[in-house]
Amino acid sequence: MIEAQTFWALPPDHRAKIAEELRAIGAEIPALGGPALSPALAERAIPLTPAELDAAWASVERFTTRDAFERFSPIHQRMLVNFAEQVASPDWIPVMPCFAPGSSLDLIHAFDEVISFGFSNPQRNDIVPIFEQTARWGPTALDPTGGGQGNPTVLTYSFPADGTFVPSGVGEPAGDNDLNAFLDGIYGNRATWRAIYDQIFDRWGQLSGNTYILEPNDDNVDLFSAPGVAGVRGDLRMASKPIDGNGNTLAYNFFPQNGDMVLDSADNFYLNTSGNSLRLRNILAHEHGHGMGQLHTCPIEQEKLMEPFISLAFDGPQFDDILNAQRHYGDPNEPNDTVGAATPLGSLTIGQNVFRSTISLDDDADIDLYSFSVSQPTSLVVTLSVLGRQYNAGPQTSNCNELQPYDPTIFLDPALEVLDAAGTSVLASADAGGLGDREQISLRLQPGDYLVRASADSPSGDQIIAYSLQLIPQFAAVTIDAAAVPATVPPNVPVSFDVEIDPGAEQLVGTPVLRIADGVTGVTTQPLTSVGGNLWRASLPAFGCEASPSIGFELRGSVSGAVNVPSTGGLDIIVTDGDVVLFADNAEVDLGYSVAGNAGDGQWTLGVPQNNGRGDPPADFDGSGSAWLTNNTAATDNSDVDDGETVLTSPAVDLVRGSTVTYAYWFNDLPSGPIQGGDTFRVQVSTDGGATYATVRTVASVSDAWRTDTLVEGVDFSGSDPDQGRLRFIASDIGTQNVIEAGVDAIEVVAPSCTTPSPCSSADIADPFGVVNAADVDEFVALLEIDDPAADILPDGTRDFIDTLVFLVTAQAEC
Repeated sequence: MIEAQTFWALPPDHRAKIAEELRAIGAEIPALGGPALSPALAERAIPLTPAELDAAWASVERFTTRDAFERFSPIHQRMLVNFAEQVASPDWIPVMPCFAPGSSLDLIHAFDEVISFGFSNPQRNDIVPIFEQTARWGPTALDPTGGGQGNPTVLTYSFPADGTFVPSGVGEPAGDNDLNAFLDGIYGNRATWRAIYDQIFDRWGQLSGNTYILEPNDDNVDLFSAPGVAGVRGDLRMASKPIDGNGNTLAYNFFPQNGDMVLDSADNFYLNTSGNSLRLRNILAHEHGHGMGQLHTCPIEQEKLMEPFISLAFDGPQFDDILNAQRHYGDPNEPNDTVGAATPLGSLTIGQNVFRSTISLDDDADIDLYSFSVSQPTSLVVTLSVLGRQYNAGPQTSNCNELQPYDPTIFLDPALEVLDAAGTSVLASADAGGLGDREQISLRLQPGDYLVRASADSPSGDQIIAYSLQLIPQFAAVTIDAAAVPATVPPNVPVSFDVEIDPGAEQLVGTPVLRIADGVTGVTTQPLTSVGGNLWRASLPAFGCEASPSIGFELRGSVSGAVNVPSTGGLDIIVTDGDVVLFADNAEVDLGYSVAGNAGDGQWTLGVPQNNGRGDPPADFDGSGSAWLTNNTAATDNSDVDDGETVLTSPAVDLVRGSTVTYAYWFNDLPSGPIQGGDTFRVQVSTDGGATYATVRTVASVSDAWRTDTLVEGVDFSGSDPDQGRLRFIASDIGTQNVIEAGVDAIEVVAPSCTTPSPCSSADIADPFGVVNAADVDEFVALLEIDDPAADILPDGTRDFIDTLVFLVTAQAEC
């Protein structure tokens, strides 16, 4: 201990020489004890007299308690008094100290209160904390125009010579810079520790849009006093001096438009260089976080670099710190908001996985563009995934207890597009998800140049999301676009349609065929007919009403082999000549509903809305008068659902193949806003007579208006036998914290129908039925030419001249 204390009592240049000799013989630098206090700090370490303590307390009583102030060391009592005086000046340059692990929370809180007072100074109203931020950099030495929110800038950094005057930054004694001798004494040479500074600025440049450049010159003017000037001094100037000795304040850094950093050269915290100098690196990264405009953030859980205490639990900026930086300066690809500035992803090859992360949309006005090319027909999958998880966050307070759950994945609703090279034509887009949902595009591309555009919208534009972008080019196998297949066809009428068959990167082998299953006579196939390019024509025969057609396509690729679309099953087609209403309820009469549920209050009732003015509907939806409503009684205006859920079940309805269900619903809450406690309005469907139900809609958003919805068979539910369908509407309020009001009205079930016309005579064999005309004659002649049994009009087992005479005689009769 004597050896260590003696070593650290020496002048810095003497320590550097001894350290060099120690390393030369393989000996360690003494690490016990730590540097002796400088004369200025030693003088400040003398306890205050009672009168001095009273006077000091009177000047800082708004920032801390008397008990806490008396527990502070004399050095920190004097620092806090001086710092409060500095901050009260309209010329104060905003600065933030950081602290060693184990420092007094009361001391940290007192300094934070002083800084908060400085930010609230009306003469400093240009600084507005946003996202635990101060203002960002404007003009710099190499970026004289500055930049707005979300745009990058260029910052230079320099190293003043030892002896450069360093004024008081956080209430400590003024002194001279000793950074070079201080770190030379630890690392033995200047290049080693200067490389650590370079590494930290490079890392912040990799994580944000900023560019950091070493300014080799520094004119050694007083710190904190002069802006960066190219060839003269950096925007960010690096220094050290004694601040408060071991522990507590490790360093401090000013906020933009100043970025000067001062380490405490009287603190032995820096002596430990393990983990590739993790202590020094995390301090430098933390301090420049302030230099970018980042404030301290809570809680203290060693998950964020910008927590008040330096942590050694991780290396460098973490997720929240990166979001904060990118909110101010954009991501590493900025500026890439225009076609000309699009981030190049290069030429994509089959099997290549292009992945970009640590990128963001800094608000709902930000657009990110990426350019790429493909040299052969390609199937491309583009995925945008929102990154992050919920965590607690809040400003620095005495106990770090002003926290809110923060979920960065739910602030913006991302959208994704693939465009042509000029950015004028959208080739494919994805925006089906909601806040924070993943968006994905799959499309076929021919050789050429393209763009990917990422954007977002949000109810609150001052938010940010981190996202990843992934492009996976795949072998372009043969595909069939079956979108042209008709969903319905009229009865007894042949129908033709064209489909696109894209051979991709291979060749078609043979002729594609159409597979037809009509549900009556079995399965048949027929070849498709080429109509030019990638288009092929498919022809469906005339189906009767009894048919339930299902079709598919079969072909062979030179690489893929057999290709079937769909891969299993078939594409269903409905034979119909119109729709029929299977169920209609305007809620004027109870058609056989049942009401159940465990709600303590607010069960479903049928009646005219009472219009109590507390979130319930003022009138029904369709104007007929009544609706199904929750607790709609004239005896009370306390009409909402409480303590559970109320379930409204319909009578039997036909949810047959091809049917759709439409309904109007009301779901509201007072006061309006996000639903609390998981309360919802749910819609369920049963297709087995009520034995089981599936939830097809869950509504958690409120509105003071009727809304409508449609359920589609084959999408939301599978068709059932007649009378086996049931609908359920469930409104819930778990507890009594919300005024949940619900309603249902105008329920209708519609399905396609088909009617087989009755021929007026045996000669009425072609559409239009009900009249004998030239179409029937043409049909008979065609049947006769192919010796079809249907041409045996007599009938006698043969198709001959007698059948023709009988047909002509019959055709003369009127229907």
